[in-house]
Amino acid sequence: MLYLTVLLCLESTAHGAVIPSLSERCLAHDYDACDALACEYARDDQIKENIIKAAGLFEMACNAGNGSACGHLGYLYAKGTGIELNLEKAFTVYKKACNLQVYESCVNLGISYILGMGVEKSVDAAMPFLEIGCEHGQPVGCTLIGNAYYNGQGVKRNVNEANTYYLKACDMNNAEACANLGLNYAQGEGFKQDFVRAYEFFLKGCRLGAGEGCFNVGVMYANGWGVEQDYTISTDFYSKACSLEYQAGCDEYESLHGNNH
Repeated sequence: MLYLTVLLCLESTAHGAVIPSLSERCLAHDYDACDALACEYARDDQIKENIIKAAGLFEMACNAGNGSACGHLGYLYAKGTGIELNLEKAFTVYKKACNLQVYESCVNLGISYILGMGVEKSVDAAMPFLEIGCEHGQPVGCTLIGNAYYNGQGVKRNVNEANTYYLKACDMNNAEACANLGLNYAQGEGFKQDFVRAYEFFLKGCRLGAGEGCFNVGVMYANGWGVEQDYTISTDFYSKACSLEYQAGCDEYESLHGNNH
């Protein structure tokens, strides 16, 4: 699965009426205000001039030691929309942001190593940064460490260790981690096989947006594993999995839906 870096300022912190105030504060060297102002420009990424303005403000604030701005700048360089794609620069500013305790950027640094974005690919090198993120409340970091242990990439394969990290991430509402836990309960990997627990984790993953979780809830209803067999409910979950772009859900939905007509 390809993990994309995430822009930290997803929710608007300002509206048109307060942008002049942010501009004034930014001019007075309030770099949090510069970061917030840049976020407003960055959201309007259909206008290239606004992204260029955002990048300039993020860079100014980052150079002044604002970690949040460094993280945002890294995202812009990694995305390459409105400004030239520069994965090496993204890696550099993610590293600076991580050193400034912006923990999502530590995870993004780990992702850069996993995917070889701006740096030589190395799961080994990614692990310490993912661990920092995980320890500081970043569920994607925990999930990726779980994946590394489950697949034996960068570390010796250890399903029990993988489940520990998946549980931590699922407790922080990471959809993929919950779905992975469900699968391990269903298959008896690191746990005694338990379809009831598997169903609980699949359902939580589904509700959080994991297509695989929805698909596997459908499988459980289709087979009567941990729940009463019900093809109607099964079909509903396959449909939901499909809507979340999980292809196996689309295939099963078409199969069952076709058989019912």
